[in-house]
Amino acid sequence: MNEGTFGILFKYVRKLLSEFLLNQILTYQGDATSFGNFIASWSEIAQKKPLSCIPDHNRHLRARSSPKYQPSLDQTFMKCTMKEIQNMLMNHVFLKCLYHIEASSINMLQKLASVNGIERTKIEAFSAYVWKIMVGTIDERHKKCKMGWLVDGRERMERRKNLMSNYIGNVLCLAFGEASLQELKEASISNIANTVHEAISKVNIEDHFLDLIDWIECHRPGLMLAKAVLGHEGPTLMVSSGQRFPVKQVNFGFGSPMLGTVYTSIQRVGVGYMMRIPKLPKYRDL
Repeated sequence: MNEGTFGILFKYVRKLLSEFLLNQILTYQGDATSFGNFIASWSEIAQKKPLSCIPDHNRHLRARSSPKYQPSLDQTFMKCTMKEIQNMLMNHVFLKCLYHIEASSINMLQKLASVNGIERTKIEAFSAYVWKIMVGTIDERHKKCKMGWLVDGRERMERRKNLMSNYIGNVLCLAFGEASLQELKEASISNIANTVHEAISKVNIEDHFLDLIDWIECHRPGLMLAKAVLGHEGPTLMVSSGQRFPVKQVNFGFGSPMLGTVYTSIQRVGVGYMMRIPKLPKYRDL
């Protein structure tokens, strides 16, 4: 493939992805899992392979006949206007970085987080460490800070689990934990990991997703976001896992990628954002 052909292809791919993402954002129809399935399917079409994921656009997530939800959702989410989104509060620092972390370091953090026979996950251990060191970057006028996690509800919807694997839609929920700066400074990695686990566990169940669906139904129409994302909750860092992003499977006809990550051109956001992406084994020495 010559340079000119590659340039044309890159512009086409960028345009198509931009249109796809814009449509998903404006219609609230897709999340990261949907996008990953889209990329994987596109790659299979480019390689003339049979599709491993047949997109499911059926509306599986419907409000209950008598909508109900826990009052805590009113404390986490809110209706908002486009003007509020465009003028959301944000940190004066706008910085994007890419870090490489050895697997051995993650394993060590997991050991530190797992005590008294209770094993914590890698994402819980990693989050605990990041939350602890995050304190050193926060202005002292803030007494507390938050950490949030994106939770995919596809595997939590027990009565719909077999129907949700190829579902094209938004099945994400946000979990938030809060702690004082002093608590985080003094706490051990294992204690902070306990706080992380407790926060994620509250939303990591089917009932929470059913409540969220009902909350959205009760607040239609209009835009809805987490208060923290709008910058209303003080310093907040969102942590997500890109472990399922299909980097290894992607090939549009000019080889496999060395790295796959998520990039956004959105300039205003009220929270910090961090995503873990696996490194491809064949490039372990780079």
